[in-house]
Amino acid sequence: MPSDGRIQERTSGALAAAVRLVSGLTLISRFAGLARDIVTARLFGDELLASAFRAAYALPNLFRRLFGEGALSAAFLPEYTQLRRDQPDLANQLASLTVRLLTLVTGCLLLVVEAALLLVMLFAPQDPGRSLSIQLMMLMLPMMPMVCITAILGGMLQAHGRFGPPAAAPIILNLFQILAGGAFYLGWTGDATRTAYLVGGAAVLASAVQVVWSWWALRG
Repeated sequence: MPSDGRIQERTSGALAAAVRLVSGLTLISRFAGLARDIVTARLFGDELLASAFRAAYALPNLFRRLFGEGALSAAFLPEYTQLRRDQPDLANQLASLTVRLLTLVTGCLLLVVEAALLLVMLFAPQDPGRSLSIQLMMLMLPMMPMVCITAILGGMLQAHGRFGPPAAAPIILNLFQILAGGAFYLGWTGDATRTAYLVGGAAVLASAVQVVWSWWALRG
């Protein structure tokens, strides 16, 4: 059997490798986020379009902090980690139940908020700025359940010692938006407003890809 010193050496080596991997991916993610911010800032400037886009982008992230990284994550992950060590089958059942309930709750919230925004847009006094903001919110709000699920799946991956996939997930989101914003500079979109819808749609698509990415990594 390996000696205690050798076990500690292997553990330290694995931890160091995980730290290097996460640090490298986080650095790439930060640079990709900076590039995304530069692209969107050049596109939208400080005008009404920029404010509308930031508000639409902030709404799904608010729910992510509440559901994906808030009390639910704090209550679920310690229990899941302990069950994974002692009762793996029960841990799998807890994970499946949590993801299903999270999908149900956030899906219902999505429908309620979408309906409320639609009613405001239809019956409130017409205002171009408000209509633009509401339309972008309605476009990007489907990110909300997906980013929450990605956050929970990322916590599960970390409990399994898989630190790379959750650290790489934000890179997917940033790259999709950079590519969508680049369409304006290539002349594929006519104006900044149309590009804002394209970037918002790319963020929603990237959120779906993040869920698939995290789920695929967790299957192993």
